[in-house]
Amino acid sequence: MRFGVFEADLRTFELRKFGNKINIQRQPFQVLAALLEKPGEVVTRQELQQKIWPGDTFVDFDLGLNKAITKLRAILDDDAANPRFIETAPRVGYRFLGAVVTAPRDAAPEKEPDVPQEKSSPATSEAVSPIPSAENLPPLPRSRRQWPIYVGSLLALIVAGSVLYPALHEKWTEWRGGTGRQFNSIAVLPLENLSGDASQDYFADGITEELTTDLAKIPDLRVSSRTSVMRFKDAHQALPEIAKELKVEAIVEGSVTRIGNKVRITAQLIDAGKDQHLWAESYDSEIRDILSVQNTLARAIAHEIRVNLTTEQEQRMIPASHVPPADAYEAYLKGRHYFLQWTDEGVQKSCDSFQQAIQSDSTYAEAYVGMADCYTARASNGLLKPDEAMAKAKEFAQKALELNPSLPQAHGVLGTILLNYDWNYPAAYIELQKMADLSPNNPEAHLRLVSYYHAVGEMDKAAEEAKLAQKLDPVTPFVCSSLGMTYLFAAKYDDSITEFNKCIDLDENFPWTHWGLVHDYEAKKDYWDAIEERRKLLLAGHEENLTEEMMQIYKHSGYSAARAYAVQHDLDPKHNSSFTVAYANVELGNKSKALEYLQKAYDERDSQMIQLKVNSLFDGLRSEPQFQQLLQKIGS
Repeated sequence: MRFGVFEADLRTFELRKFGNKINIQRQPFQVLAALLEKPGEVVTRQELQQKIWPGDTFVDFDLGLNKAITKLRAILDDDAANPRFIETAPRVGYRFLGAVVTAPRDAAPEKEPDVPQEKSSPATSEAVSPIPSAENLPPLPRSRRQWPIYVGSLLALIVAGSVLYPALHEKWTEWRGGTGRQFNSIAVLPLENLSGDASQDYFADGITEELTTDLAKIPDLRVSSRTSVMRFKDAHQALPEIAKELKVEAIVEGSVTRIGNKVRITAQLIDAGKDQHLWAESYDSEIRDILSVQNTLARAIAHEIRVNLTTEQEQRMIPASHVPPADAYEAYLKGRHYFLQWTDEGVQKSCDSFQQAIQSDSTYAEAYVGMADCYTARASNGLLKPDEAMAKAKEFAQKALELNPSLPQAHGVLGTILLNYDWNYPAAYIELQKMADLSPNNPEAHLRLVSYYHAVGEMDKAAEEAKLAQKLDPVTPFVCSSLGMTYLFAAKYDDSITEFNKCIDLDENFPWTHWGLVHDYEAKKDYWDAIEERRKLLLAGHEENLTEEMMQIYKHSGYSAARAYAVQHDLDPKHNSSFTVAYANVELGNKSKALEYLQKAYDERDSQMIQLKVNSLFDGLRSEPQFQQLLQKIGS
């Protein structure tokens, strides 16, 4: 088969250029053959795996294919960004672009084009003087007229060097190790579970989260959060598009294969802008060594993207001296998997898994943090009374810090307990800031500080932290809404509306966005937009039966009547927190009832009470003595 100046013999596995044989390994040639057999068509990765890498589960198909494609492109002098022969169909496969001609066996090989020769002079009887060698040439006169020539030549060399240096430097850096380019932002896409067992998804997701956490320890590297990348799990979307949404320059993707106690992690580093593979590696280990492998992988990626680590940063990336047993680590990963489902059932299952991890290893600090998270979630979801849940959560968080004082999440959850339940603001700030210092690229650390600054009334600082969280996680609606909520509490309604509308672009059904817009428009007395947002809020909560009735009431009786109808279900203390009932009464203008339920919320240590100082939605109560007394009791 011929294409361009190349000829491939599929019988003998030979590739020639201008008739000259080219050295090529068997697997790259097999990939080329598969593409040549279907010119113009996409050959899927699955087809290539079945044809070239069948059988053994532990055969590193991803790594092998990527290396084969890289070698092929080098041999064919092809460019992934502007291909002449091999085009990537992102996350699907590859397509051969060139025209393919099936040549007869006896066809003459393509000849290398002749280089035109300078025409010779007609032959004469005179002998032709030989051309003198450089050594025999007479010395050139040192004429001043020639200095411009020398200077011009020197300038030309300098200009050429400045143009060629980046490319030459990149090649040199690739030769000595590293990609040759420094990246300032990166995302670890959900690693694919290749174990052939869907029940092992939690394991692959856990490795993704752990790798993300390790990379987030690097202060000068912005790492997309686990929450923001999980939306791209199983997404058939081009990598440059994903990178654009996440606002990152590089992407890590790969797979996890587990059989029994054996694990293989394959990772690939990709320049997202060019959709170009820069580096790939695979790591085999027993499950008991998986934490060390994760750390090695994180450090390898840091090297490849040319991150310069200080001694202190290097120390942070050294794996902890305590390594939990395999069964404890598995139980912990299951706990994180269940917890991040954000359901009541998931929270309960996560508590059970974290407890199993602690039973297997009583010194496993991360498992104690998991238990602390579980109990705070139980209090937030109304599954346990706050006084019971928060006391247990605080106990677990303190135990985690006793075992590992440098655990960011332990400082974060303890800080939140001190803030939301103990109302001990100075102590809370110390813990929350410690989390941000230890994990500067974790958006959760900045969101926790947003809550702190709300509580103490420093709204400008709250907005700064919300913006930092958004920069780290630009695609999660909850993160996005934090800035809009900050502006709403600060009575900056136009700014709040602008920010909430950005969140709608991410998820038009996210309820907090519509809740915030309702109150922005009410404050501006824009009741048409306010009722429209109330309609969307009800739809987001799957309360379609209330929507039509509310709109009819608005049409015939006005906004106040429609609002009273919409919030009626929030007045029931059997199904809502005291704080929610208090706020519903604020909306209806029932000051005495609102104060009564705010007092109950205080007695129950409701975490939302820390909003009272700044939340503009309670401005109608600020002149009331009972409200002022509550403010004085909260925070110290």
